[in-house]
Amino acid sequence: MPCAPKKRNCAKFAALVNIIKTARLALRELTLADAAFMLKLLNEPAFVRFVGDRGVRTLAQARDYLLQGPINSYRIRGFGLYLVELKHVPTPLGICGLIQRDFLPDVDIGYALLPEFTAQGYAMEAATAVMAYAKASAGLKRVGGNRSAGQPTLAKFAGETRLHV
Repeated sequence: MPCAPKKRNCAKFAALVNIIKTARLALRELTLADAAFMLKLLNEPAFVRFVGDRGVRTLAQARDYLLQGPINSYRIRGFGLYLVELKHVPTPLGICGLIQRDFLPDVDIGYALLPEFTAQGYAMEAATAVMAYAKASAGLKRVGGNRSAGQPTLAKFAGETRLHV
């Protein structure tokens, strides 16, 4: 996975991006094979309401979204959004990861889950693992959580959503 010059320590990050494990979850890079899942997630009413309508309505558009978004981010920055799935029965339940937004000074953490997987602690488990990963392995000095009314899990981090290492 190539990284842009003068970016974070991509060699360390590349070694772990393929899978981050928690007690119940595995996080991995999104691939084009995840297009059907992303199509479903991006059109969930809660995603559209709290994150935004990405205008993805077809499988082809979902593939383009993956190529231009997360997959491009892995290539350019060495990090991005990851597929979150159940560890013991590979079932995709959402996304969680690190995002460099043009309008924020720091790398941001974001997540979204399918509604049937909310309120079970999965978002907190995934976000906690991503924050630990950012601190220990990604070479990031700061990670900010873009907290909104639609993302109460990040509010639980309180002062920890802005990570200073």
